[in-house]
Amino acid sequence: MEAGKIENKVAFQLTGITRTYFTDGNGKEYNKIFTQNCNFIGPYTSLTCRTVNKVNIQALTDCDLMVADYNHINSLYDKYPALERFARRLSEAFFAQKEKREIEFVLLPAEERYAIF
Repeated sequence: MEAGKIENKVAFQLTGITRTYFTDGNGKEYNKIFTQNCNFIGPYTSLTCRTVNKVNIQALTDCDLMVADYNHINSLYDKYPALERFARRLSEAFFAQKEKREIEFVLLPAEERYAIF
């Protein structure tokens, strides 16, 4: 998944390691997150707000992904309310993990953050 367009795909990462990063105007890359087995990956803001994607997702190892069309997933929510509830719970877990990572980023040295990964 690359920056510069409105994204329509989301993936569930079964195996492998990916990095999500963005690039500044000078071409310098900034890592946003590294993910490994059993995670959803995708440019959340682009998918949900229908804005131009600003992040790139790169496979750092061989990865097995299940890729789906985000609009199709949304259409299933109306048909299967339990699926929407499941997605909400996944989102809650994601944001809790994101908050934990942000706190660790400020409070822990890089070596400890790496060991946690």
